[in-house]
Amino acid sequence: MYHLAGKTIILSRTDHIGDVTLSLPLASALKRLAPSCKIIYLAQEYTRAVVEQYADVDGFLDWNTLNQAPDGGLSQLQAVNADIFVHLRPKKAIAKLAAKAQIPYRVGSIHRPYHWFTCNKLLNVLRTSKTTLHGSQIELQYLQAFTGQKEKPATFDSIANLLHFKPFTKPLAALELLEPDKFNLILHPKCLSQAGKREWPETYFAKLITTLPQSKFKIFISGTENEGAAMRKTLCEPYAHVTDLSGKLSLAEFIQFIAASDGLIAGSTGPLHLAGALGIHALGFYTPAISHAPSRWRPIGPKAEFLVTKEPCEVCQRRHDDGMACQCIQTLTPECVVPILKRWEEEKCDACVA
Repeated sequence: MYHLAGKTIILSRTDHIGDVTLSLPLASALKRLAPSCKIIYLAQEYTRAVVEQYADVDGFLDWNTLNQAPDGGLSQLQAVNADIFVHLRPKKAIAKLAAKAQIPYRVGSIHRPYHWFTCNKLLNVLRTSKTTLHGSQIELQYLQAFTGQKEKPATFDSIANLLHFKPFTKPLAALELLEPDKFNLILHPKCLSQAGKREWPETYFAKLITTLPQSKFKIFISGTENEGAAMRKTLCEPYAHVTDLSGKLSLAEFIQFIAASDGLIAGSTGPLHLAGALGIHALGFYTPAISHAPSRWRPIGPKAEFLVTKEPCEVCQRRHDDGMACQCIQTLTPECVVPILKRWEEEKCDACVA
């Protein structure tokens, strides 16, 4: 067993918001092993707000800042005085940098050949398009580098119990838009990267807006400014009772707004994972194709749910992105979603009465 007490650990996850969110339970698991350890995240700057809002992370390093430094970030990394470096998202340049910085204990996957020369602790952790484990389950396998025991896949309930965000202390004017006597629902129609091909159709979001009773639901549309420009004419402007949040909040503000809301609906994207992790109702749409299935990418949290198509379409089964949109996701109609939302609203209503 590797003793973690008092050690400084760098967790490297330099990709998207959703991926970073799914890796956070590992930070909490490490803190449970050794509450006195210090955890630093090496990530992209645009994910900083997620990391800094998490209670079990003590610091943040921006990979782009390190990478653009004259010495490649060596002096900045050495200044952290880290004892341990864990490569959650393998990246050759980062592996070389951590080795050059002579961080004593460097943990990586044996399936990355450059880790054979840059890490001194190799684990049989596999992350490919055919992997069936969930993203959070994969991250938690890195615990074996410290416990000395091969970790069984964590259950989704046990992962949810690890999640630990800080309370919000800064005032946020946008919270005044929420209506306590209604179910405050965020619709996040757009997805980034590969998940973008599996977006729930905008026409379905529009039908949902017209179907849900205005007396019971307060609806918000979220997204970036560019995403907002692409969907305002179809999802915001035709409906006076819909509030457009796209491009209006920073990520830190959006996280706080999600936490104060009642529910969020989206494809497999960062805000969906944040909603699940923050403990509100979260519903995601998925295809059963292995690389995109809920077994890999479902939201995790006490109120997280998903809908999955019965069969993947030809597009979802292809290995390479050809730009075509998924067809099978369209079988998850608004009629499938409305009963779920009504149940959520009734649960809130019952809780208010109680």
